[in-house]
Amino acid sequence: MTDPVLQELERLREYRRRADAKRRERQVQARLPPKLAQQFTAYMQAHGLNQNQAIVAILTTFFN
Repeated sequence: MTDPVLQELERLREYRRRADAKRRERQVQARLPPKLAQQFTAYMQAHGLNQNQAIVAILTTFFN
């Protein structure tokens, strides 16, 4: 028999795999130059946003 704890861990891994696959098409990554990274961090802190919220705010402003 398989250990119930291992079964639960595998079930959670599979759940996370499926959730990641659903999000992957909307995921964006970028490497920022140091100065731009500092400006981005300052923007986040000034507006009380996390990284995701800041990126959404900046892109929304840009595209609207």
